[in-house]
Amino acid sequence: MGTTRAGVQEPALPGRLAPPLDDADLRGCLVRSRPGDFEWHDGYRRRLGNVHADCETRRRLPKDSGLGYRDVIRGNGLAP
Repeated sequence: MGTTRAGVQEPALPGRLAPPLDDADLRGCLVRSRPGDFEWHDGYRRRLGNVHADCETRRRLPKDSGLGYRDVIRGNGLAP
């Protein structure tokens, strides 16, 4: 679940992980994609995002892309 999406969000991260310009205070980063908006349009047939939500149990499980993003946050950067 989510393995192909992990490679899509990584190119957008280095700019956010670089030292901030003008001492900007960056405390968070929201990962969102345009295709995510199509979940609403398609009646949730396609499940996009970093977390899988089970509608019946309301349980949320991180996908591989979410686990990859977690590692970026923990390491404060991307591994070479």
